[in-house]
Amino acid sequence: MTSTQSAIKTIDLKRTKEKQLAVLDEEIQARKNKKQETRENIRRTLHPYEGFITGAELKHRRHLKGVTQIEAVFFLAALIRFAGHPRLGGHHHHNCGLVETEWDVEKWNNAKMPDFTVY
Repeated sequence: MTSTQSAIKTIDLKRTKEKQLAVLDEEIQARKNKKQETRENIRRTLHPYEGFITGAELKHRRHLKGVTQIEAVFFLAALIRFAGHPRLGGHHHHNCGLVETEWDVEKWNNAKMPDFTVY
């Protein structure tokens, strides 16, 4: 075999490998495109979701017994802060979890409550 024949054989092998690589690259790209198409088909709007039926009445009772004035003030401050954004759970960007609250104080000791500010 001459050096020219050897060089031609080497060039043919390189071309064959390049063709095989091109075919494999096309197959890989086709699979990626197929996956991408599937992902796009799955995307759709979410169905409405509810944890509770709209208008459901939930009752909660909290008894504070033997608390100091400062503990009572902190509790009231927490209620006031919650009243500023009364939502339960997640998805608040979808307007979920809005609640209406109402509190009644049934009994209070004669101790005077100190003034406080909620930030």
